[in-house]
Amino acid sequence: MLIEYKFVSANSVERAYARAVRAQEEQDWYWPLAGMKAAKARDTKFMSVLEQAAEVMHQLQEDQARDTRREGKTMAEKTEFTEYQLFREAFKMADAGNHQTMEHFLWIYGAIGYMIGICS
Repeated sequence: MLIEYKFVSANSVERAYARAVRAQEEQDWYWPLAGMKAAKARDTKFMSVLEQAAEVMHQLQEDQARDTRREGKTMAEKTEFTEYQLFREAFKMADAGNHQTMEHFLWIYGAIGYMIGICS
């Protein structure tokens, strides 16, 4: 992690993710573009916040389903939460500079852009 930002918390990540879902439902395709631009540029603040957000989502998953994931009998019980997977993979793609695959994470990049103030 490059820099740790204090504003990145479970509440701020969930609020940003909810804003991204709302923009997606409203088909507001312009909303996440600034976040995508920052991801492609591998902006330092953007990347740090994205990595921190993925860690927050991982911790939320652990807090909510720790015992179920470890002792679960079915694959569904052992699978990681979708939201955590999205944030983790979005970070991996941006960090690798994989521009073709990054398009799949447009809304996650918009959520991070919202958190750092470049997407309104």
